[in-house]
Amino acid sequence: MKLEEINPFIRYYAIHSSYLQTLKNSVCYDCRLFFVIEGSGKFFIENTEYSLNPYTMIYLPPKTCYRFQFDDNNSIKLLIVNYDLTSDFSYISDVIGISMVENYDEKKLLKYDLPTDLSKPIIQYNREDALEKLQKSMDVYNEKNTYYSQISSALLKLILFEILLKNQPENNNPLKEIISYIYSNYKNFYLSNATIAQRFNYHPVYLNRIFKEYTNQTIHQFLINLRLNKAKELLLTTLLDITKISEEVGFLSYTHFIKVFREKFEIPPQQYRKAHKYRGY
Repeated sequence: MKLEEINPFIRYYAIHSSYLQTLKNSVCYDCRLFFVIEGSGKFFIENTEYSLNPYTMIYLPPKTCYRFQFDDNNSIKLLIVNYDLTSDFSYISDVIGISMVENYDEKKLLKYDLPTDLSKPIIQYNREDALEKLQKSMDVYNEKNTYYSQISSALLKLILFEILLKNQPENNNPLKEIISYIYSNYKNFYLSNATIAQRFNYHPVYLNRIFKEYTNQTIHQFLINLRLNKAKELLLTTLLDITKISEEVGFLSYTHFIKVFREKFEIPPQQYRKAHKYRGY
């Protein structure tokens, strides 16, 4: 199958607020697309481990062995799509599902040639730009109005092509390394556009411009959002006081932390913790 010939047939579209985890790998019989709206943890393909954070997008072709390990199973929002890349099997409308590795049944696999570019798993971070399209595609699919199948399929096809565009190799692109550096150093009070630019030998204005082109956020916005999402995790999974949490995630000023948290989530951190209750590990 050529890329231009893909015509996704969707069997399942939903947002899960919890996830049943297992220490064993599952095998998918059809294509899967996962999008982490809230939550963090780890994702495994075979024995390779990847980090999970909000706005992580995962594409899996059939026969992929995988498993999730969320930090808190009951504090997530995970968008899940099950589909084929062809409509040739549209007469099978029921969800095909997954199986444990030891129970995998080759006969259940719907066999067709996948495009080379979509024959391997793809994991992308900071894909907040894709969330609106995914939600629109999901809403259309679940509302079941006229032409819902064709419209939701077309939107999913657009999302898949955007995944491929962002997955193209980029010569001498330092941004993935810079993003990794931010994740490793976000607790540093003094991490900023200027210090990151100096670390990687770029002019701050130029680095900020190419960073925004790549992530749809400025470095400052990316760093603040990362710190706030880490703060949410600590609010839900620890008994640290608010002042300590603000320090742990890299805010030099406690009052500034309270201000930006309220602006982002429309609720102060203490009330957020009370509303969601302490769950621990």
